Amino acid sequence: MKKIRIGIAALLAAAMLGGCLFQSVEEPSSEPESAPSSSEVSEESSEPVIESVPEPSSEESSEEPSSEVIVEVKDPFAGMRIPQNAESAEMTWLDDAVFIGDSLTYGLSAYEILPKEQVLASTGINPQTILSTACIETETGTLTVLDALAQKTPGKIYIMLGANGVGFLSKETVIDFYGQLIDGIRAIFPETPIYLESILPVTAEKSSDSRYANQKIDEYNAAIEALAAEKEIYYVYVAEALKDEYGNLPSGLSADGMHFGKTTYQMWLDYLLCHRAEE
Repeated sequence: MKKIRIGIAALLAAAMLGGCLFQSVEEPSSEPESAPSSSEVSEESSEPVIESVPEPSSEESSEEPSSEVIVEVKDPFAGMRIPQNAESAEMTWLDDAVFIGDSLTYGLSAYEILPKEQVLASTGINPQTILSTACIETETGTLTVLDALAQKTPGKIYIMLGANGVGFLSKETVIDFYGQLIDGIRAIFPETPIYLESILPVTAEKSSDSRYANQKIDEYNAAIEALAAEKEIYYVYVAEALKDEYGNLPSGLSADGMHFGKTTYQMWLDYLLCHRAEE
């Protein structure tokens, strides 16, 4: 949630535009209708008795109302697919980012596209095992992803999982473990922006295996996008950066139907640089 400070005068002005703040009061006529004679005045006057109103104490009068009000405004990009920005950011925008994932994410550091300190990923990891498997080498030993993340101070966190799970984990299981991972990250860094990345497409040949069919991947991605909306975090549909006109990863980009080289990784990052949660 973003906080906006609005002056109290602005709030009063807005309220006056919406309706009357005060009712009009008719002033009494300067000339009385008729003055009563002295004989008409009884001992008990018919005029209302006006009680004296005590003046406020010096402590009360010294207190001034706050000059501003804090209004919470919902992040317009939270829980939605990030649209394309008008301009791409420089690579330095990712300097404070940490990437979490499986072998596909691991390639970001393996190809030296990003420093290994920014990549918490392992070959063979999947949504079910990422919470419990010690797979990240650190100066203090081999840690789980969450324990290794706790040693960092990320400005933003990217997550891409599922390539190693879509073949044998149900969609519901993947989403359940995704949710647990997000909750674990938020427990450590409650204010750090989290970007869920879509699962990437595979080649047409790989997609012919029903376990890894791109249609199935699309269904998992729709569930991941819905989870981002539920958790009110960002969703980045990176898959569209790598899909050909038929919805497949071009066969020339991958030898095994799923993994790819340095040029394709740069396409991935270029997509992130022009799909940022900024107005």
